[in-house]
Amino acid sequence: MKPIQKFICYLFSLFCLFFGSGLLLAPGRFLGLVYWAPVDPHISRILGAALLAMAWLAWHMIKTSDIGLVSVGFEVFLIFSFLSSVGLLRHVLFAYYPPVVWVLTIALLLFAVYWAISWYAIHPRRSRSKKK
Repeated sequence: MKPIQKFICYLFSLFCLFFGSGLLLAPGRFLGLVYWAPVDPHISRILGAALLAMAWLAWHMIKTSDIGLVSVGFEVFLIFSFLSSVGLLRHVLFAYYPPVVWVLTIALLLFAVYWAISWYAIHPRRSRSKKK
C-alpha cells in the first residue's frame, strides 16, 4: 500500500475503534455523549462489534503485502461506508438531527469515495484486445 493509503487506513481504523468500542461497551452512555438518541442496545452492540472487526481488518491490511487482502478490505470498507452514508443521508435530509450525525454522514461519504478510488487504483488495467 502507498503511504497515503496506510494513513487513511489508520484514520479509518481509529474511527472504527472509537465508535465500535463505545457502542460495544456502553451503547446508551456513548450515544448520549455524542447527542444521539439511544437505540436498542443489542443492535448497537452488534454494530460496535462489526466496527471493531473492521478496525482489525484495517490493521491487517496495513501490515500485509498481500494485494488480495488489501483489495478485499477496500471493497468491504467501500460497501460499508457507502451504504451507511446513504442510510444516514436519507434521515438527515428530511428531519432535524444533531450536528454529529451530519459529521458522521459526511465522513462516511468521503471514506466511500476514497475507498472506491483506492480499490480502482490497485486493480490492473485489462486491455480490451487479447494478445496472442
